[in-house]
Amino acid sequence: MGIIILPQRQGLEMSSKAVPFFCLFFVLCVSCIGQKFDNTVHLCGNVAYEDVDVYMFVSASEDSITVFNYQDSLFFTTYYNGGKQKFLRRGRGLYEVMNPLCFALCGDDLVIVDHSGLSAPSKLITVNLRTPNDYSSWTINDISWIGSARPICSIIRLTQTSYLTTSGRYSSGTALSFLDTQDKVFEPIDFRVPLVTKSSLFVQDAVLASSAITRNAISNSLFGYSCGEGKYLEIVELNNNHSVKKRSVVLNIPPKFDEDSKGSYKMRDRTNRGIRVKSTSNHIFAFYNHPIELQDYKGYPTYYNDYLDVFDWEGKFIERIVFDEPFSDFIVTPNDRVIYTSTINLNTFMPIIKKYHSHLEAT
Repeated sequence: MGIIILPQRQGLEMSSKAVPFFCLFFVLCVSCIGQKFDNTVHLCGNVAYEDVDVYMFVSASEDSITVFNYQDSLFFTTYYNGGKQKFLRRGRGLYEVMNPLCFALCGDDLVIVDHSGLSAPSKLITVNLRTPNDYSSWTINDISWIGSARPICSIIRLTQTSYLTTSGRYSSGTALSFLDTQDKVFEPIDFRVPLVTKSSLFVQDAVLASSAITRNAISNSLFGYSCGEGKYLEIVELNNNHSVKKRSVVLNIPPKFDEDSKGSYKMRDRTNRGIRVKSTSNHIFAFYNHPIELQDYKGYPTYYNDYLDVFDWEGKFIERIVFDEPFSDFIVTPNDRVIYTSTINLNTFMPIIKKYHSHLEAT
């Protein structure tokens, strides 16, 4: 068992300045388990997969994971019990995609949005992860009729044919849009982020392009919205007509930037560089990006971090999970019991996936 001594903390500071804290670890044997102390949990994990091609996690269970790799000729790979299965080839054919800028999981279905170049969305594909190479089970929708719009960089499924996206018409001023592939509806939702800087709608489009949404696994009306700049997180509930019913701000540092006379912009806040969020039916997990001036993070690349903040769907802070190694991406199993992280072996610089057992439980 590992003995973990942590300083007492009365809660989590939500300010723009990082609050340093120090941990002292005394390991009595090789194995290490999580110990909870004043809303902080330290986890030690084991290597679950080596020699992996991972850019981003897609889905996870306790005995398998699916990952995305933009550089591969087959974009997705499922690893399980020593084996692997690849699917979705790069190309312009019916069962191929060129630029899958975003994807989202809904049950066993993986929803993938392809784009023509890096601009307008072109088609939406739904693949069942149980039979990913069975083309007869795929659903393919042509969405090129959307026309000129911001790229769809984040999406969640509401029904079998309707979706919530972070796309929208250029200069619309709204951060979200509703998409229905059956009725061919693409319309803005009145949802605006309270940006500190007064700027043109064109620049606002650019700043909010990296925003993301993540859904509650058992609710089609509840989702989290996070900004790719700043430190901003909301929990949002929709009405049946897809209008916004309720907004609860969890972290309130929106993107701050300066716009020049030529329509370009520069981020003013160089400390808070955005949040990446994953969720289950019970919890929201927040990963914070580091300042770009950072040369490295504990010997790892600057886009790595070694902790997650956990909130419930009421916006209440639950705990901070500190991991034994920094990582670039993570995913949590639907039952909250296992967290996978992608990192590198500092001796070989080869990618690995680590597996951690959490004490969190889905109710």
